[in-house]
Amino acid sequence: RMTELQPPAGSTLAPPPGLIGRMGLQNKRYFDGLDSYQRVSTLLKNIETDTFQLDQWRKRQVARGLAMRPDLVLGVAAADKSGDERGKLTDDARRQINDLCEQAMAQAKSSAGANAGTAMHTATERSDLGEVIDLPYPFSVDLAEYRAVTAALEMTFRPEHIERSVRLRDIGVVGTLDRIGASQMLADIGYVSPGELVIVDVKTEGNPLLNLMHIAAQLACYANADDMWVPTGPDYAGRYEPLPPVSRTVGLMIHVRDGR
Repeated sequence: RMTELQPPAGSTLAPPPGLIGRMGLQNKRYFDGLDSYQRVSTLLKNIETDTFQLDQWRKRQVARGLAMRPDLVLGVAAADKSGDERGKLTDDARRQINDLCEQAMAQAKSSAGANAGTAMHTATERSDLGEVIDLPYPFSVDLAEYRAVTAALEMTFRPEHIERSVRLRDIGVVGTLDRIGASQMLADIGYVSPGELVIVDVKTEGNPLLNLMHIAAQLACYANADDMWVPTGPDYAGRYEPLPPVSRTVGLMIHVRDGR
């Protein structure tokens, strides 16, 4: 159970009950009480993420939401006052229209998929921690298929290697990995050495295959991290401990989506 995590091997101080291995966030940056760090996801988003498909989807969702809500169209028309003769929007008009577009996105249920994905991600985490999870259909099928995949991979996870914030000091970033695990099947077919640990990332987005360059770099940051964060109390209290040796050539992504 999440409240009964055991400390990593060699640790002298276990996290207090209820605390797991994620670092706190402050102003959208990881913070350990002394220093703040850029998030791995932010770094990679600024470097190499292809957002074309996502941008196109957002445009369609705004259009759909506006078509459903004439009041939002009216609001845009009323707020669309130019700040000068060139037709540039005033700051106030820009804020109003941004808010109306967010409402249009919500009307088109743009957040429904993200909410479901976050919930499924949490469910897989709790399942790997040994909890019994009861989900409604069809999400129960998703979780059952996730368990079937990890069973086929002969995956083993230690509780202290689930949802851990890790630091890569050379480039000043921190990210939270999903799992560090061992797969007997990957060892049997020669992808890794027997008992070798690999970084495991659980994805719930629609099609992660469109973003493999980002995902590969994300897993590489985790695999090359220097240490892991261990919270020892509230208000960012904690300490670092070494990352266990993991493969720097093989990573694993498990895609949980629509019962597959």
